[in-house]
Amino acid sequence: MGQLMLGRSCPGFTQGHERVAREGVMHFFRTLWSDDRGQDATEYVLLIVLIALAIIAGMQVLATGINTGFNNAAVQLNGS
Repeated sequence: MGQLMLGRSCPGFTQGHERVAREGVMHFFRTLWSDDRGQDATEYVLLIVLIALAIIAGMQVLATGINTGFNNAAVQLNGS
């Protein structure tokens, strides 16, 4: 078996083949750019990430408040 070689060094691969291959790649990227089938899923994922970040930020604020409350309770118990 021979090696797979691309470009002008490959026998039988002419400039016409090169043009067809280039057009195929360009068609693929044009289709990929204009295709919006996965757009809804992407939007839902971004929304879930945004909600998760908001929950994390809220939990940090809540944790600080709970920690302050326990510290105040401990100070009052030790002072009595």
